[in-house]
Amino acid sequence: MKRWRYRLFLSLAVLLLLGTGCMPSQQSLSPDELPLKPPQADRSGPGPQDDLEQSGRQAASFKLTQEGREYLRAGRLDEARSKFEKAIALSSSNPYAYYYLGEARYLKQEYQKSLPLLERAELFLFKDSVWLSRVHVLRGKNYEGLSRFDEARGQYRQALAEDPNNLEAQ
Repeated sequence: MKRWRYRLFLSLAVLLLLGTGCMPSQQSLSPDELPLKPPQADRSGPGPQDDLEQSGRQAASFKLTQEGREYLRAGRLDEARSKFEKAIALSSSNPYAYYYLGEARYLKQEYQKSLPLLERAELFLFKDSVWLSRVHVLRGKNYEGLSRFDEARGQYRQALAEDPNNLEAQ
């Protein structure tokens, strides 16, 4: 009887942790399903009024990025690009706007223009292995488009090192 209660308790605890996000699931989400969350801000800067203005700009930037993702999914690349550029203008620390603008450039076969955007996204995403893996995959695809196959393979290896569950990197 005690063993049964222990298993029940353990099962409930695991479900609770998975449901609240405290414990990572093994399934990797596609970039479109991943939440957009701002990088950690430095709180040693200006006062509360500046923080409020900055957070408003950042929220608007993330909203534009989400709108751009929807245009990107619909294949409306020019509209998506415009949203991402506006998002970057509002908040130059929005890594997702750089990533998705890089993806839009890649889809338009503007491989050389995509690469610096991915470098910029990587600067802000270095602590997030799932997103960083996606940056490496997209960079690898750009290198393939430029016929730089050795560099592409290196990017795919780095992507797998960051997130072994990333199927695009395999």
